[in-house]
Amino acid sequence: MKVDIVCEDGYDFALYGIGLSYGLTSDMSFDEYCMSLEIKDRMYDVSCKLAHKDGGHNKFLEHISISMIIDAPRYWWSQFDTYRVGITKNSESTMHTILKTPIKSYMFEGFDFDETIPNSTINRLEILRQNKNWRQLKRELPESFIQRRCVKISYMNLRNIIRQRKNHRLIEWEYFCNEVMDQIKYPEYLKDILDKK
Repeated sequence: MKVDIVCEDGYDFALYGIGLSYGLTSDMSFDEYCMSLEIKDRMYDVSCKLAHKDGGHNKFLEHISISMIIDAPRYWWSQFDTYRVGITKNSESTMHTILKTPIKSYMFEGFDFDETIPNSTINRLEILRQNKNWRQLKRELPESFIQRRCVKISYMNLRNIIRQRKNHRLIEWEYFCNEVMDQIKYPEYLKDILDKK
């Protein structure tokens, strides 16, 4: 599994919106806000206090979006797909790509070297691929097959995911949470979730 955060957007816009709630940015344009280090610093302090207050107090987190590329096994994606609201995804089409590359063991998830996919399975899948029998290949493709997706998600979505999955028995969730926390620009907005049991 691999998680790469490509970019984050919307931070200044989100904090400008917080300022509206406090009457601090109501009389200034967005460009004026972006040039005022004093107001930006003040809004950052407010955002750190609000980020941990769920129930609508931290709705500014919905404005901060993260674009990432995730390579993960199909069994993990089936759980990730339960998160639909406010999340956009594009993925590799197994039907259109499975015949293009020889089937190799690195194409399957294996955190534990004792749990690698058997050579007999790889050989069977490769025969199907060479015979261009994509329909049967899709039917027999193990859930550990790694698929790449581009995902756009907000900090609010991440709070929800991390809260629900941080102690999940599927170790890929722990890996995902750790990678996200290591790569995002503002981990302080999500850190409190990891501290809670």
